[in-house]
Amino acid sequence: MKVARLIGLLGVLITVASAETVTMDASADTCLWEFDPNHNFGAQTEIPAGTLAAGQGDKARARALYKFDIASLVPADAVIISAQLRLTAVRMPPGASSSTFALHRVLKKWAEGSKSGGMPGGSAATAGETTWNARLDGGSAWGEPGGAFGDDFSSGESATVAVSGTRDYVINLNAQGRADLQSMLTDPSENHGWVFLTQSESTAKTARRFGARERSSGAPALTIEYEVPAPFTVPLESTRFESAGNNVVLRVTAVPGAAYELQRAEVGTPNTWVTVAAKEG
Repeated sequence: MKVARLIGLLGVLITVASAETVTMDASADTCLWEFDPNHNFGAQTEIPAGTLAAGQGDKARARALYKFDIASLVPADAVIISAQLRLTAVRMPPGASSSTFALHRVLKKWAEGSKSGGMPGGSAATAGETTWNARLDGGSAWGEPGGAFGDDFSSGESATVAVSGTRDYVINLNAQGRADLQSMLTDPSENHGWVFLTQSESTAKTARRFGARERSSGAPALTIEYEVPAPFTVPLESTRFESAGNNVVLRVTAVPGAAYELQRAEVGTPNTWVTVAAKEG
């Protein structure tokens, strides 16, 4: 955003925000695995998400959790413009079904854990690790096993992506996802990342294995484009007042793309500005 402020008759203060881009690795990832509901996947190099084969009955769902330390690389006063999450599907079942996957913001704390194992992976959790049954093993439970929407997870979608074969998927965060990021930046204590799951959990063989942060290639990555406002002053010569009947017209040599606000302040409260007009440059 670019904003100009008129300061008495001295000139115009313009705030111009230049775009910056940063890419970061996940700071934590794991899986909620219904088939082994007390297993943790925190050190696994591949994380399952989606629904398993029909032969595994009603215990076939897998949901991936991802967290990124936004505040470590993005300035606290930044404005998020856009963001993309890259996930890589590295394995799929024979006769796999395609489906749309979604990101939903996680609303409560979870712990990555340190467990891994052979296929299908993971091993029994120990105290404090996240599983299908427990948000923090031996401590807090999910609202329901696997996490409850509206309680543990936001009901709104932060992004969606159609998943078919094994390849990279670049997932563009929507307005809700960008708002998630802005909130995570403003209050890092409320940054619990996202859950990633198929929207067709009743359909067999939608499951895929995605590269985890422990993997040397195909690890999750989040790219954020943001702006940080930087002020500068336009000299008095760039502004002039004209009389137009009973009106006074202020003309400003505009900075292309800037948005201008004409503001006033009382003499006794010089730091309290009130917008009286606005104009696109």
